[in-house]
Order: sequence, then structure tokens, then C-alpha cells
Amino acid sequence: MTSPQRGDLFPQTTSIASRQREAPASAGHLPDHLAELSQEAWQDQLRSLRGLICELLLKNERLRMKLLSMTMTALEDGSGRN
Repeated sequence: MTSPQRGDLFPQTTSIASRQREAPASAGHLPDHLAELSQEAWQDQLRSLRGLICELLLKNERLRMKLLSMTMTALEDGSGRN
């Protein structure tokens, strides 16, 4: 039995590397509609996104705590029936 060759395990590896070499130098260039945004506009967007992330984290925490409470209640109800 022969061991698999690297190309057999990771057939996409060489194609990814070749694509990276072929990428144009301007790949990091922003589209015109984004390049025109001012630094202040970017900061506003960043603040807005941070606020949304904080809201989602708080909501996630509330839901996690509610789930934990419901799970504990269900476990207590189940153990009382034995």
C-alpha cells in the first residue's frame, strides 16, 4: 500500500497558490464608491457596527441565560418525577 501524495490530500493547494501569484497588484484597491467615503464616514460606520455588535452580544447573553434557566427548570421537573 502506498502512502497518499500531498497533491492527493490537498488537490486545491497548488491552484490556490497559483491564483495568489496571478492576482493583480490592484487587488487591495477599493472600488470607487468606497474610496470616496471620508474618514469621518468610515468612523461613523465603525461606531454604528460596534453598537450593533454590542446589542447582539447583550441579546445573546439574555437568551443564553433564559435557556439556562429553562434547562435547569426542566431538569428539576424531570428529577422530581422519579
